Amino acid sequence: MATSATLAKPPRQAGSLGLSDMRRLNLRQSVLRTLVLGLFLLGTFGVTSADDDDLPFLKGEIQKCESPQMLLKRPHDGWQFVDLEKLRLKAKGLGEDTKGYRNLCFRLWFGAKRAEVFVWSWIDEESREQPLTTESFALIKIEHLKGVFEKPKLKKPKLVKFGKRPGVFFTIEGTLREGTKKPHAILCAVCVREEDKTVAVIQLECDPKHAKALKKDFLKLLKNTRF
Repeated sequence: MATSATLAKPPRQAGSLGLSDMRRLNLRQSVLRTLVLGLFLLGTFGVTSADDDDLPFLKGEIQKCESPQMLLKRPHDGWQFVDLEKLRLKAKGLGEDTKGYRNLCFRLWFGAKRAEVFVWSWIDEESREQPLTTESFALIKIEHLKGVFEKPKLKKPKLVKFGKRPGVFFTIEGTLREGTKKPHAILCAVCVREEDKTVAVIQLECDPKHAKALKKDFLKLLKNTRF
């Protein structure tokens, strides 16, 4: 199970990041095929199926991931860390596929809003012509998430601080193509630690009516992340 190096380049000033700028990057189709992330976990981990009664929780405000190294502090005590190892062992005992836990470092649950946060991190071992960057990966992630919505509504991506590093943040809403087919919102931030090719994704999922209020929690979570 999942559990720092100097900044490769200084972060740019936070602000809007045009998708046209990112599309100028030379992205190969093999990258899109290789990096299958995020929403493939919705059927197993999405807010539409979660409930307090189903989830084992961990105590404490802070959790650490050893490999790749990452530290997460919950925004407030309304959020609870989920015990991923207990869930994985339960799934394994039931004969269920546990591949969805690969690269999943943290999961948090906010019962009052029926919202969840998923955090993935892994080392990019793909051979590519150009190094993966935060901005190029943001475009990959956006295109991937758009594919699971009917008529997705994407808010313009922005540069943010991912802990002390530069990251890209965006929000996407719509009706899911599969599963419950209910309105769904995703707040997502990505960061690539270029010096050691480590990728991190923090993704909050909720009912769109709670997205605006939960954005404050999400940005606080980002600020307190150590990656």
